[in-house]
Amino acid sequence: MKTSVKMLLAAGAALSLAACAMTREGASAPQIEQVATFDGAMPTGVTVAPNGRIFVNFPQWGDNAPFTVAELVDGKAVPYPDAATNRPDPADPAGHFMVLSV
Repeated sequence: MKTSVKMLLAAGAALSLAACAMTREGASAPQIEQVATFDGAMPTGVTVAPNGRIFVNFPQWGDNAPFTVAELVDGKAVPYPDAATNRPDPADPAGHFMVLSV
């Protein structure tokens, strides 16, 4: 089943705090910016680094995610730190992300 997900990515906690902090009359609401759209595998986590870099993760739950961790670059998910690290390699578990089943 193909999952089509359109997601707005923003620093949610900062946005919520900013909205709660606005108590003065006439204060404007914070702006939400769409930075990426995903079709296919559904990301389950988003992290915004202090320097503004945005990272997403895709669990290997059968959605045929081509990689597990990605950085958003110009609105596109790019394997992070690279495609090779995102491919499991039982011969080199320390150098690759591994899919563990529980």
